[in-house]
Amino acid sequence: MQAGLRKEDAARLDGGYESFEVPAILSFVRGITARAGGHQGNPPASGDIELSVVDELAILSLLDLIPSFPFAIKDPLLTFQFRQWKAVVQANRPKIVVEAVVSMRHPVQQAHALLARGFCSDLKGGLEQWLRYYGEVRDLIEVGERPYIVRYDGNKRRFASQLRSLCRSLGLVFQPAAVAELFRPNASRRVNLHEVKSHPLWRAIIDLYEVLCDHSLAARDL
Repeated sequence: MQAGLRKEDAARLDGGYESFEVPAILSFVRGITARAGGHQGNPPASGDIELSVVDELAILSLLDLIPSFPFAIKDPLLTFQFRQWKAVVQANRPKIVVEAVVSMRHPVQQAHALLARGFCSDLKGGLEQWLRYYGEVRDLIEVGERPYIVRYDGNKRRFASQLRSLCRSLGLVFQPAAVAELFRPNASRRVNLHEVKSHPLWRAIIDLYEVLCDHSLAARDL
């Protein structure tokens, strides 16, 4: 299977990086989601996801393509398939440690970003997507997982501190110069709480955000 792992990047010292964020892998993940009756804007709950034997063999084939570790497979929909993929890895490649890394913005900021990129039709839909995805992250925590939650709130020092902790935990080299160059403080728009309070589930949304903030790398570093 040729996944096209190499992604060229002239801005990097090594000229590029290995990645599974490519169409072949994205299509595979979405195929699993579609069989469960969902899509990216309305994903099925993790409990509704079942991997076929063919899915499991495909996952094992992907593992055999990984050139070195640590290695990341990036796709938001894997939020709902994480436990299934991890079970396949543990059963067949027990030496590989599987961890979840989650980036998180305030639900209002994320809803606006989803709206701007066309992933929802209005702010209400963006907030509901946020609740759906991050509710699944909370469920992971409740079953004993410890996802690395990187909280992005526009604070450069806090963001760099979290990435430093993440790199230390995963055995990666932290590159402060890269963080300084790529950090975009203006990407984090001012939060208008009236926008979230206009949603009928606003209390559940805010409560969930606060719970996940308490489990973020920013909180661990306190």
